[in-house]
Amino acid sequence: MSDISSEGIAGHPANAFADTGANLQRLAELQPGIRVVFITRNPVDFYASLYCHAVANGQHLPPLSYLTANVDAPAQYLKLQSPTDYRALPLIEIVRCIHARFGPDNCLIMPYERIVDDADSWAKQILEFAGVPTQAITIDRQAVHSRLTHTQLTLQTTANRLYARRAANGAPMPLRVAYGAAAKVATAAAKRAPGRNADPFTPAIRRMIRTEHENCNRDLNLLLGGKLDGLGYW
Repeated sequence: MSDISSEGIAGHPANAFADTGANLQRLAELQPGIRVVFITRNPVDFYASLYCHAVANGQHLPPLSYLTANVDAPAQYLKLQSPTDYRALPLIEIVRCIHARFGPDNCLIMPYERIVDDADSWAKQILEFAGVPTQAITIDRQAVHSRLTHTQLTLQTTANRLYARRAANGAPMPLRVAYGAAAKVATAAAKRAPGRNADPFTPAIRRMIRTEHENCNRDLNLLLGGKLDGLGYW
């Protein structure tokens, strides 16, 4: 996300987590009167998902090293440069910035865990929040998911990047060759990656993340009127 926040205009309010205020200001200028939907997630599960994604895309650090690669860096550096650091996800700060910029009535804060449990209900809440009629709305679960599997999407992305890189360096390769090379990368990554439902973190790592964020998440729960109760955020 840090590469996005270095652009002249960025619309994502959490780029690198430190420039939230500046990005929200740009968003407000681009879309006056905007309404914001922000999804929270238990930080332990957030970082576990982030780590699995990184492993699948070729990073080789073990979990603890991945989460603490810049452990001696100043907090401001972490927020600007290292959103993968386990200390760099201040949900309460981001939500407060959103509320301050747009007003609580123009913000819908949605826990990811609740959405997963009842996607239909939350989808209707989003539509109501956006002022869209919800009569006779149903969720087409086949349409929600891409026809391409995650593995196919990763393969396609890797091949396209390899193809573009070789072309930019004046040594183009046939696209089918790029896909063959990408398939080898994907196969190697799959061998390294934890299983889809596997937990890549030890209990000690999970405690480390939970301890870091528990006060922040309790404050967030108070701000949201108990929406996070029972979801394991602390």
